[in-house]
Amino acid sequence: MNTTVLPWPVEMAIGMQRAGLEIFLGLVAPRKREELVQREPAQIEPVMEFGGVRINESATASKTFSMDAIRQGTEFSGDKNPLHRDEAFAKTTIFKGIIAPGNDVEGQIVAAIGSWDSLKGCALMEKHFFYRAPVRPGNTVVAKVTAVEFPKPGKPLLRIGCEAKVGETVVIEGHILVRQHVPK
Repeated sequence: MNTTVLPWPVEMAIGMQRAGLEIFLGLVAPRKREELVQREPAQIEPVMEFGGVRINESATASKTFSMDAIRQGTEFSGDKNPLHRDEAFAKTTIFKGIIAPGNDVEGQIVAAIGSWDSLKGCALMEKHFFYRAPVRPGNTVVAKVTAVEFPKPGKPLLRIGCEAKVGETVVIEGHILVRQHVPK
C-alpha cells in the first residue's frame, strides 16, 4: 500500500477540516457548521442599511487562477509550500496536482466586498471559512458576498455571508464580520 505523506501543516489542516474544526490565525476552535454558513435571505428582514449596503444585497468578483498568478501570489506572500509550486510533489498529494493557496482564493471574497463603495475603509474583524474544494490552475473563481445581519444593534458591525465557486462547485463558504469606519 502506497501512503502519501503530507507536510504536517497541510495534513493537520485537512484533519481539522474533516473533524469540523475551524482554523483561524493558528488557533483551533470547534464550531458548528450552521453557525458559520450564511443564513438564508428569507429568514432576514430586508430593511436595514450599513453605509448604504442593505441586508440581502449581494456583490461578486471573479478571477481566473493561471499558473503564473499562483506562482506570483506565492512569491509575494513568501509561501514556500510545494503544493502550490512543485507539480511533481503536488501530484503525490490527495489533490493530485498544484492548487491555488486558500488565501489567494479568499482575495476574491475581499474584492467582492471592496466593490461596495460605501464600505471603503471598513476593517475586517473576523473571518470564518470552510474550504470545500481545491482551486486549480486555469479555474475561474466567482466569489459572491451577501449582507446578512447586524449582529449588535447600534454598533457599526455587519456580518457578510461569503461563497466562492468554480462553476457549480463551492470552494469556500463562510462569513466575515466587518466594522464600518465612523469618523470622529
